[in-house]
Amino acid sequence: MVNSPILSIIVPAYNASSTIRRCIGSLVGQTERNIEILLIDDGSTDDTLSLCEELAAKDARVKVFSKLNEGQGLARNYGIKLAKGKYISFVDADDSCSSTMYELLLESAINNSADITVCGYTDVLDDTVVCSHPVESFVLTEKEQKQRYMADLVSELGRDSGSGCIAVWDGIYRRSLLEDNQVFFPSERRVYSEDLVFKLRALSHSQRICSVPQCLYEYHINSGSFSKNTDSSVIGRLKFMYETLSDEFSSLLRAFSFDERNKNRLFISLRYALKGVPDGDARRAFVTSLVQDSVLFEYLDGYVPTNLLNTVFYWALKTRNATICHVLLSCLKLKG
Repeated sequence: MVNSPILSIIVPAYNASSTIRRCIGSLVGQTERNIEILLIDDGSTDDTLSLCEELAAKDARVKVFSKLNEGQGLARNYGIKLAKGKYISFVDADDSCSSTMYELLLESAINNSADITVCGYTDVLDDTVVCSHPVESFVLTEKEQKQRYMADLVSELGRDSGSGCIAVWDGIYRRSLLEDNQVFFPSERRVYSEDLVFKLRALSHSQRICSVPQCLYEYHINSGSFSKNTDSSVIGRLKFMYETLSDEFSSLLRAFSFDERNKNRLFISLRYALKGVPDGDARRAFVTSLVQDSVLFEYLDGYVPTNLLNTVFYWALKTRNATICHVLLSCLKLKG
């Protein structure tokens, strides 16, 4: 076995017994062989850990670690501290990768002396690609280029989204970049969209950023992703996301209308989180908590809606009327 892998692939796993074989199968089959695969069992209550150990017994590059359940972000931090590769990547236990993903990413990173290299990805449903998200080919070296890239990830002005993938699984990171600058994940139990926070932290310290246009990561759509399990605690996580982004990046990205972008990100994330709000009394309780949260409305003040649906929804929120918001939310959920 190679003592110094060029890449450490970190896979946090919690109750992932139904998908972990597919995930790890796509990693051990990579055309780049000089890798280590760190499986971090995050206190699973099913047979995930035993399956991970079974997979590790078949390939010496697979290493298994078990810890108390603290969430995906902290499990990834655990993996970062264990990693020995020159580069680090992150894969979710219910996803997979094309066989050439890391060969192509590493080739581009090395050729361009890049700290971070990203690629495109596909949405996969029932083993069928339903949407592809390629990226433009670029190498970013100038300060203004990198800052605009960061700002556009937060959100694009006048649009209901950011310009690229805010997840961390679409690329590789130079390990020394993360370690030297103490770049780690916040807990998703405290902050909404911990991936975006991590990615912006890493980007802010990067000297060179590049891309591989091809769609190499395979994001498997889970029909149960929004299984009506969102409760009012998400409101606090959304506010903390807004505060974290403001505290850490408002000064750095001020020239790119960061405050407007941050409000847009907050609204985008709120709309997205609402997909998981349950029906019935639980929904009424959520809406009541939502309209009573004066801090959230302070943060949203000045938000500029990006389309008609957002205009209507924002108007309803500003009424601070739980009944109006509940009715509208019921209608919006019919649209998925």
